[in-house]
Amino acid sequence: AALRAAERALPLLKPGHSLRFALMPEGVDPDDLIREQGQDAMKSVLDQALPLSDLLWKKEFDGAALSTPEQKAAFERALMGHCEQIQDPTVRDYYNRYFKDRLWKWNRSSGQHKQGRKQTGKQQGRFGRIANQKGGFGKNEGLSNPISRSVKIGRGEELLLLTIANHPEILESYFDEFASIQLSVPDLDRLHRAIIEIAASESDLDYGGMKHHLSIRGLSELTGKLDSKLAGSLDWFVEPETALEDATRGWLHLLARYKREFLLQELKIAQEQLERDVTRENLDRLKMAQKALQEAEGNEAELDGFGVASGRETGF
Repeated sequence: AALRAAERALPLLKPGHSLRFALMPEGVDPDDLIREQGQDAMKSVLDQALPLSDLLWKKEFDGAALSTPEQKAAFERALMGHCEQIQDPTVRDYYNRYFKDRLWKWNRSSGQHKQGRKQTGKQQGRFGRIANQKGGFGKNEGLSNPISRSVKIGRGEELLLLTIANHPEILESYFDEFASIQLSVPDLDRLHRAIIEIAASESDLDYGGMKHHLSIRGLSELTGKLDSKLAGSLDWFVEPETALEDATRGWLHLLARYKREFLLQELKIAQEQLERDVTRENLDRLKMAQKALQEAEGNEAELDGFGVASGRETGF
């Protein structure tokens, strides 16, 4: 009954309005629970009520076979199918982001768990330590939400991916930031997912190792096309032979610009929402968007000395 209610509610969702689901113990109704265990037992059930998004995840995840790529694809397709039922574009976008972000985390944790079984008694692979790794060059700022699919900055999407494909060591410190990006082009989205999957399940990755695993997944032609665009390009820091320090700086600079585009989009959506419906919730959303954009201004990577490690005299 809860699942039927959830599915019927999806087309009706609006910003600031949703549902939570308090699931009763099997075979027990509220009256029985209160009479037998008291009102505190019922309060406990209500306190553990699931948000609609969590209930939909639970519906598709519980009991699902998720051992093969095809089964995982079916799981993701089912989640995205729920999102497609939501009519409000803003709410639909946030549900898409929520499920994408949760899928990345689930894929990464399952890959780490598998790797941990193989390395019992040994040092865990480097990507197994990502969750606890903070700081390092540029310090992890952590993106609170995945970057929207509709954000585009010219070749920025391609460069964000190609830099990581050529310098997977960057993921040592910035895996979460990379995983939070969502791409507007299907082929790039496929490459992004593949890199995340490889990074979550393989250890000691370098350029050659990443290239090998992408080849196994049939992505050599795509990465080759992206590489071919670099001939004579100003984006030299993407190239495999670039020093890791310079590649990291260039990538962080691109990411900051990309995040700024996302925040500008958020601000525009918040302004339009407030113009259509003047409420306290929409006003608060606009203020939050303005604050986030203000905090993001000037957060591009420090470029003093950019290029020196690679034997260059100039940066961009």
